[in-house]
Amino acid sequence: MDEPSVPATPFTDERWAQLAREALVDLGGDSLMVVGAKLRQKMAQLGHGCGLDVAAYLAAADRSFLTLIDGVPDVVVRRRQGSDALIGTVGAEEPEWRPKANVRRGALRRDVYQAFTRVAPMPFVYLPQTDRFVSAELAQGPTIEVPTVTIDILIGDRRKFVDSLPESERPTLLAVLEHTASPLVEFRRTVEGAGILDKWGTEQARIIWSRIEEWTKAHDLVPREAWFEKHQTADSAHRVLSRLAPYLTPGEIRQLQIPFRAIEALLSDLQRR
Repeated sequence: MDEPSVPATPFTDERWAQLAREALVDLGGDSLMVVGAKLRQKMAQLGHGCGLDVAAYLAAADRSFLTLIDGVPDVVVRRRQGSDALIGTVGAEEPEWRPKANVRRGALRRDVYQAFTRVAPMPFVYLPQTDRFVSAELAQGPTIEVPTVTIDILIGDRRKFVDSLPESERPTLLAVLEHTASPLVEFRRTVEGAGILDKWGTEQARIIWSRIEEWTKAHDLVPREAWFEKHQTADSAHRVLSRLAPYLTPGEIRQLQIPFRAIEALLSDLQRR
């Protein structure tokens, strides 16, 4: 059963300042400063519980979150190069901080990739409380909208890539984009056939990541390592097997099927010692 909706409450500048201070106290920001993204999430959570829409207030104010927080009495904002700002009440200490290297580039998590690349009838939104990107109709609680992706935007990305190629390679690819019923699908097939799929993949990843960075800056967010897929190391299966062995009985171990190739390799290694 859905929770009963809370009637909307007028969101004045005074109420904004009060909400910011309440969120800081809840997060411990009255003693140790917290990052801006965490404060914004907490304010959205508290606001949602009492009928205050933080995202709508920011949109109406047409100013950034940090700019508005800067104007709250007795609240201090410390901006840091290459990382999210720190926020706390007057007298709060700054946590020990070391600049981190850029978030590692790799395969984006499926929901993140879809949010910034899929042409869909409903926009995607970000759920700060659960760190997920979903279609707007599936969202619950505070959300941050992701820019709409259109077919024209995606074709434009590919045209820019084609313009970077030698002139002899351009006509075929441009024809695919301009004169086929499924330009995105046909473009991929064509670049794969031309042996430049990896080159396009690298450029596409750069384009997507630049859009994510632009979006996070616009909403005072910090890109998260959790937005990337985590890959297991090549020897993870061996580690799992070694950790599992103590939990097996002698009878269960005897029932394990060990390929003769592995036995030969073991014997060969033992003979060298």
